[in-house]
Amino acid sequence: SAAPYTHLYGLFVLQCGLVAGACASLLPAFSPPELVATVRRDRATAVFAAPAHFKPLVDRDAMRAEDFASVRLVCLSGTTVPPELARDVEARTPAGVVVQLWGMSELQAGAYGRPGDPAELRHETAGRPSPRTELRVVAEPGGPPLSAGAEGRLQVRGPSVFAGYLDNAEASAEAFDGGWFDTGDTARLRADGALVLTGRVKELINRGGVKFNPVDVEVLLDRVPGVGRCVLVPMPDPVLGERGCAFVVPDGRAEVTLAGLTAALEAAGVAKFKWPERLEFVEELPLTPTQKVRRAELARRLTEEGRR
Repeated sequence: SAAPYTHLYGLFVLQCGLVAGACASLLPAFSPPELVATVRRDRATAVFAAPAHFKPLVDRDAMRAEDFASVRLVCLSGTTVPPELARDVEARTPAGVVVQLWGMSELQAGAYGRPGDPAELRHETAGRPSPRTELRVVAEPGGPPLSAGAEGRLQVRGPSVFAGYLDNAEASAEAFDGGWFDTGDTARLRADGALVLTGRVKELINRGGVKFNPVDVEVLLDRVPGVGRCVLVPMPDPVLGERGCAFVVPDGRAEVTLAGLTAALEAAGVAKFKWPERLEFVEELPLTPTQKVRRAELARRLTEEGRR
């Protein structure tokens, strides 16, 4: 488990190991070399991690097939997984497959890919619902379920969903919509029932009344030479309300410029209102224990800067 045991993802992995009677290989502190060394040393058969754990290995070509020869399963979770990364990791795992998992502290595993699923489903979706779990997508709380393929708010109900927040009746009431837990995630449900995560409701950027999901843009910007990792967050604007600012961790392979980023998006056919209008370089991004970017912290930096 690359995820720490101080968070649900790591605890989930620990529980899976106990149920399966499996030995748990500990990774005391994450770094790309330590992850490779631990997998190789302990001959791990299943690796549970976030996309951010594997992206540096793929980008630096530091994930050799012989190091992962024992691995039969790689589970990526914690945030949206770029399909290209899932394919790259599987290509470097000679005897294994990559699946995705979607879960939350409020329900543990809501959906996941099965090892026997087609590669397209495992790489491009978070899989199908866990047993007895139901998923639906709505435009707004209280609204009817949207048709397959439409993007909206992800809601879930089932036996693993929590009953409510401790000693906080108001938050519990706001979290449920007629028996369905409103996750705060945005997603699409395919016709085959597979879940495609697209972002978080609170992460949408509202540029002049037109809202867009930054995750779709980030997947493309991460492919630009010189970009180690990119996150697009809203910055205050007196006219439009919000504009997009790209925070980039450079990897040193090439020079990164705002013009270069927008040119890549233009070549990919991305609408201009989704382009970043400011570029900020950072040595590292603020992360949670499961390697999710603390977007609110980046946005707060821009807001505080605007006040000075």
